[in-house]
Parts: sequence; C-alpha cells; structure tokens
Amino acid sequence: MKEAYGKAPYFQDVFSLVEKIINDSEPNLATYLTNSIKEICAYLNIQTEIILSSELEKNEHLRGQDKILEICGLFSAEEYLNAAGGLLLYSPLDFQAQGIELKIIQTSHISYQQRETREFVPNLSIIDVMMFNSLEEIDAMLIDFTVLNNFSELFQVNATIE
Repeated sequence: MKEAYGKAPYFQDVFSLVEKIINDSEPNLATYLTNSIKEICAYLNIQTEIILSSELEKNEHLRGQDKILEICGLFSAEEYLNAAGGLLLYSPLDFQAQGIELKIIQTSHISYQQRETREFVPNLSIIDVMMFNSLEEIDAMLIDFTVLNNFSELFQVNATIE
C-alpha cells in the first residue's frame, strides 16, 4: 500500500485508518467487516444507523429477494433503494405487490486525478477514492447520483454501459 499510494495527497490519514482496520483482532468476520464499514463511515462523516440483518428476527431460510422483502416488511418500508445491479436481482412487480416501491440508485460518473502520469482507472476501491480526494470532494461524489423508478431509463443506461 505504501508503494502504490505513498505519494497520494491523503496517504497519511487514510493509511492510518487502513492500518487500524487491518490490525483489528476481531475473530468474527461479519463483526470485523461491520467494524471496518463503521470506521470508514466515521472517517467520511457518514452518520447513519447500521443494522445487521443477523440481528433481526426473521425467517432464516429466506434468501435473495424474499429475504429483502421480509426485512422491508419488518421496517414497514414503503420504498427500497438498491444499486443499479439490483434490477437484475429483484422484480419491481414483486416489490409493488408488497406495497414497496423498488428504486434504483445510479451513481454519476466518478473521475479524479489518481496519479500525475497515468490515465484514470475507475472503480478501484473506496481506499483509492480516499487517498486522492479531500473529504469535501468525497462528499460531493457521494451525493452525485440519480434515483430511478422508471426502469426504462435504467435499461438505457445499462445498454450504454455494456
């Protein structure tokens, strides 16, 4: 990491965070990963409640869409937001039948200066984003998205991406 990011503008702060996460001695993988997400959220000043699915009283035999629908029901959700890939996993009609509107979050194109001499490489990791961007720049990236509920728009976006 020092070799790849040592000259990045936010290396010192981000490397300290990554070291803290990596050195966490938590033996339970789910807890370890949850802790790492919470650490990154704290660094990015993201203040949201994180609820683990494993802490909910639900049917443990359900998987995929059925599990999500049950969790939505537990919270009396009226809408469910998912990343663009969710449309391949979930049926808007099944959500609608449960009184839940399925919405898809389509992030805008993210681009930033990674290294002075190289072409931008997209979708590397949140660590890469944090190494090369200020907290203010990352805040702007996090709010730069569109919520789609007309899925014909998404099919047009996906056709462009593919």
